[in-house]
Amino acid sequence: MDLALQRWLQQNPFLVPMAHFEGQVRGAAEALTPPALVLGPWSEHRAEHENGVPLLLGQSHGTALQAGAAELLGPACDKALLGKLPPALAEGMREVKAALATPASRSTAIHWLLTGASPGNAPAQPALLQLLAWRTFSRLLSPHLEPFSAWRNGVRWGRSSCPLCGALPMMAHSRGGERTLVCGCCNSRWRDAPPGCPHCGNRDASRLARLEMKGAAGLRLDVCDACKGYLKVYAGEGEEAVFLADWPTLALDGLAVERGYGRRGASLWEL
Repeated sequence: MDLALQRWLQQNPFLVPMAHFEGQVRGAAEALTPPALVLGPWSEHRAEHENGVPLLLGQSHGTALQAGAAELLGPACDKALLGKLPPALAEGMREVKAALATPASRSTAIHWLLTGASPGNAPAQPALLQLLAWRTFSRLLSPHLEPFSAWRNGVRWGRSSCPLCGALPMMAHSRGGERTLVCGCCNSRWRDAPPGCPHCGNRDASRLARLEMKGAAGLRLDVCDACKGYLKVYAGEGEEAVFLADWPTLALDGLAVERGYGRRGASLWEL
């Protein structure tokens, strides 16, 4: 386990069970061998990108990537069940496995994931399925993220939604006055979003504020009084893997809710 994460868990022991569970699901996904995907050059996605279509929802590459994720989803569930899960989570994962028994059901689950992941329309256990599916997607996408990011550097996105999956951001990294948005689903990062609130577009400085967290490792909340949304921001250096991962900073979500703000970005974790 990363030393920075160990220190953070020692300071926030309530996160330890979540760390174990998240680690098991992530480990199950990372143990998979992704299918060999034949993807065209990123330039084939240019028109969609410029029109605001995220990669996973586009025709150029999204169809192949969705099919690859659906192929991995069943094995990911099997591997997660090999670990020692708490009884309630193990039962929930078995429900997910039963719901993903056929190729068609796995394709349906991926479509559900990428079209908002509404709990009411979930094939089974929405929170578990969402976490498992995004960790599976992360494994599938891992060989492609760096080249896709490098290609994006020369093609402006200019939106607050994620260029990879289309979700609104939950977090951001602030360095030298520049804010990099971070997706709470696929963990993509992008800089060229409009200034102001990434959730409602408000740019009125009088309705935007920062809530600094004393002694919280460079963490703060950027809040918007127009939509009452918030963004969790890490303004430090060197511990991005911990403080841009969403779940380690759920205490910030709780603080934001106590102050009257609500989630507007996509998250895999319930408060």
